Amino acid sequence: MAAETAKRIPFHCVICFEAFHLKDRPPMVLPCGHTFVCLPCTKRIDKCMECRESLYKSSHSIPSSRAFDAFMSPQSPVRAHALTPLPIPKNLVLMSLMEAAEFQLRPSAEDNAAMEDDEELYESHPMIHGITTLSSSCGTYHVKEPLTVVSWDPRSTKNEMNSREGDSTVLMERQKVQVVEFEKGIARLARNAGFVEANVSQLVKVGTPVDEACRLEGLLKTLQNRSADLQRELEANRKLESNLSHRLEVALETTAPIFTEPVTFDSYPTTPEQHSVHSVFNTPYSSSGSSATYSFEETSTRQAFPDCQKDNCEQNYRHLFYYKGSEGDENMDNRTKRMQSLPRMPSQVSTFGGIDFRTGLSGHRGLSVGPRSTSNTPRVRMRMMMSQHRGIPNSRPYRRSFNPPPSSFTDPSMKE
Repeated sequence: MAAETAKRIPFHCVICFEAFHLKDRPPMVLPCGHTFVCLPCTKRIDKCMECRESLYKSSHSIPSSRAFDAFMSPQSPVRAHALTPLPIPKNLVLMSLMEAAEFQLRPSAEDNAAMEDDEELYESHPMIHGITTLSSSCGTYHVKEPLTVVSWDPRSTKNEMNSREGDSTVLMERQKVQVVEFEKGIARLARNAGFVEANVSQLVKVGTPVDEACRLEGLLKTLQNRSADLQRELEANRKLESNLSHRLEVALETTAPIFTEPVTFDSYPTTPEQHSVHSVFNTPYSSSGSSATYSFEETSTRQAFPDCQKDNCEQNYRHLFYYKGSEGDENMDNRTKRMQSLPRMPSQVSTFGGIDFRTGLSGHRGLSVGPRSTSNTPRVRMRMMMSQHRGIPNSRPYRRSFNPPPSSFTDPSMKE
């Protein structure tokens, strides 16, 4: 019913009598309501072809006064009325009827396409046809040099070649031949025309096969080669399967636990036992059992130096904090020799004792030890008077000199 209704509707323009098209020539509706006009024709007309109504809207000008006309020169041109084109929309109802009619005619075209041969559909696809042509050696070849065509395969036995020596023809230069396959220097011609022994410079492929029989023979040869490749892959899979089955039989003969016992956390201690580490400092001037050898026990504070006994340290290092200023060079030399004879402070720390997992400390005391002195001469701390104070901006570490300071102050306890 819809198809019969669509057939009675004139889907063409009443001006140019061209059929409507949904994109290039759609039907339009004029401002007056008349339709069946295509888009190109609406651009060429100014009035409706039926009622002669204008397709433009004129803008009315404001009436001018005499005073304004007096200022205008008589030579000034008179302005024409501006014309504004009215909107001309598409006829959506007529376009929907066109789509319905096209849909009604579509099934018959699909039935006709289904009746075509599959091989013709395969040929109509240019991409598939081009890929097949490029991937195979079948095609049209150009002869660059004169070649001999024999009726037997040159790869066969010599006896067969000698028996067929008389059956041969010659291909002339610039001829074109249909070749089914070309591999290993042997080209097989279509329709069993013979074999040609040549190289790629003597026979050059210039296009797809022209002969239908040559193309079908080429497709058949391609399928045979693919079947041979699949057969080889299948044979390799069978060998691999048999090898894996044999290895599985050997593996099943041995016994191995399938389920293992659960692991407890007690068998894997994460925190080692904390042991006290005793470190001993030895100086170059001390021996075993002497008072210059100090030992201490590591604690969580990780002291950098051991706590010296008060009696020994106070007597040994007491001279470092006092200076005798008025004794002269002789007393200075004696004091220097006396300081060099004192035991030196320990310069090495204990070795690395591992990581304490309870506190997270590694036991390394390199960061807590101060920088080593580059000078071999021990530095002497001297007591200075208030009159010798130089202030905060000018404060600098006092350097030792052989001349005594101005003050002659001497600690009475340091006198011998």
